[in-house]
Amino acid sequence: MKNKSLLFLILLWSISVYGQNHDYNWLFGSYTFPDEFNHNGNILNFDGDTVSLAIYEKNNDLGLFSTTYSDASGKLRFWSNGCEIFDSNNDIMQGGDTLNPGLIYDSWCDPEGFSAYLGAHQGMLSLPSLQDERYIYLFHDWLPWNFVDNPIELRYSVIDIEANKGLGKVLRKGETLQLNVTGGLNAATKSADLLSWWIVSPEIDSKRHFIFQLNGDTILGPTVHEQGAFITRDNHSSSASAFSPDGDKYAIFGEADGLRIYDFDRELGALSNYLFIEPPGDYNGGWVGLDFSSTGRFLYTCHFRKIYQYDMHAEDIAASRVTVANWIDHYDPVNTIVPTPFFKMQRAPDCRIYLCARNRTQTMHVIHHPERKGEACMVQQNIIIPAQNTMTLPNFPNYRLGTGAVCDSSKIFPMSLLSTSITNSNSAESNFGINVFPNPSTGNINLAFSQIVEGSLHITLSNIAGTKVFQQKLAGDIDSIQLDLSFLPKGMYFYSLWHKNKIVKSDKIILIE
Repeated sequence: MKNKSLLFLILLWSISVYGQNHDYNWLFGSYTFPDEFNHNGNILNFDGDTVSLAIYEKNNDLGLFSTTYSDASGKLRFWSNGCEIFDSNNDIMQGGDTLNPGLIYDSWCDPEGFSAYLGAHQGMLSLPSLQDERYIYLFHDWLPWNFVDNPIELRYSVIDIEANKGLGKVLRKGETLQLNVTGGLNAATKSADLLSWWIVSPEIDSKRHFIFQLNGDTILGPTVHEQGAFITRDNHSSSASAFSPDGDKYAIFGEADGLRIYDFDRELGALSNYLFIEPPGDYNGGWVGLDFSSTGRFLYTCHFRKIYQYDMHAEDIAASRVTVANWIDHYDPVNTIVPTPFFKMQRAPDCRIYLCARNRTQTMHVIHHPERKGEACMVQQNIIIPAQNTMTLPNFPNYRLGTGAVCDSSKIFPMSLLSTSITNSNSAESNFGINVFPNPSTGNINLAFSQIVEGSLHITLSNIAGTKVFQQKLAGDIDSIQLDLSFLPKGMYFYSLWHKNKIVKSDKIILIE
């Protein structure tokens, strides 16, 4: 019996230390068209070998101010839209009602579920106590009705996820930590000894950052860092921030305020070595996104129309900036007057970086290979998702820092989100999905496969007269192909992709100015 008990304790410890899969479920979105009006959303799940994206049935709206939390094994435990906290059965958790009381709640949190709390996209952050993961600390902004004259508050609530037969219970709710913070921009990383969290929240209309430490069941601080660029009231809620996966770098980006990069000391919880980079000259307004690749080698930022990549290993980081994607004009398939540009970024357990669209749309974007330099990172745009989404992605730290790999790049992207159509009657059925993007293109084309393809591949390209203008052969284990067709005249072309001497896909490519 003692041996069995010891084995059970070792198993629990192993799940806690090496699992850390708190970001394995992402909830976002609020309506499946053309069904009768509903609040169903999307659930992106990373638990299996293949990433899955499906409809998630729920009865409440979910906006950009949100959080989703799974336990160490990857099981969904709760989520929140800033109005209430919901358990895994989508019922209001015991004690989880009226999370952010006040005029904003009264105006935006309809009891019938027709809206969500009005806050910024990094306004919520769920952190397990690293000394007892039964207790989750939910950090969340509270907004006054008039936040021009009144301060935004950073608050926290405490959840016991094992209480109430595993459905959870809110033990403390809406405790004020700090006044005069920005809307959103809450980011966290683990301490050097892996026993506590550092939480950074900037001050509005200021250069200052508040730094808190969640140590067991105690929140210490804040200490205050004074150096940096001024975070303006006009741009605070449209900015983005993140720690590098190893926690050694902290970056904050607002197109009007520029990119700010700091070193971070995880032992002391201190920012230093401030670097300011001017915003790109082609900025034309809109909210932004920011995140690091899984090794921290590349930093990505975006605004409405462009995604940029910075090389964090370069001697001159500012000069290393390259544009890796220009938004292809695209409009929502349901509401056809609504554009689908780039917005919030979040690195995922499959090492990809996902972006929601900046509007209520039924689309999202993906950076497939963030560790690759330049356009080889492969940005796929305007992916159709099951439910409409109002600018929502969860806000996650690197839960696995110090306990395992940041992410698992072997996870397969879902075939349903990659084109598998066969248009040639002589084509062979392939067991892998194929996506070609961007299309139309100015010349650089990516072919992405849902899994590694073994054996030889052969691609041919013909013009509208049927004349072959390009061909390329590749061999080995391949998961993607990059083609430079900028030498060809603009117009329509037809390609065929051969695998093991059979055509597996034929379609058209359009080259534009």
